[in-house]
Amino acid sequence: MFVDFSSRPPSLQFDGPASHLANYRRVYEGTERQVADSGGGDPLADYLATYERLNARHVVLKARDLTSTFGVKISNADVATFCRAHGERYIGFAGVDPHKGDAAVAEFETAVRELGLRGVACENGK
Repeated sequence: MFVDFSSRPPSLQFDGPASHLANYRRVYEGTERQVADSGGGDPLADYLATYERLNARHVVLKARDLTSTFGVKISNADVATFCRAHGERYIGFAGVDPHKGDAAVAEFETAVRELGLRGVACENGK
């Protein structure tokens, strides 16, 4: 059984300004350039096909709310929409900013009750 606990689809709503990942990008830029240059067609279709080929049981996608620390947000709604569109294999976790206190708790409750997300990614970004 294969489970990927932290995946990021090649979709615009999952790709935003992420200055806190600058070193990651520097380290992996060669690999990312190889993938881009391979002319592999549709990156999203390739992404989905990889998990199909691996017969992945679950793939967890995590929303992010690092607005207080890095100004970065991947919305809970976008994660929920992706998971609904691509089947039961994809499980969404809500992203909440712990610096927002009660508002973060309310956002998590909404993400679970209304959007169908099934966990939380709570990062303080430090």
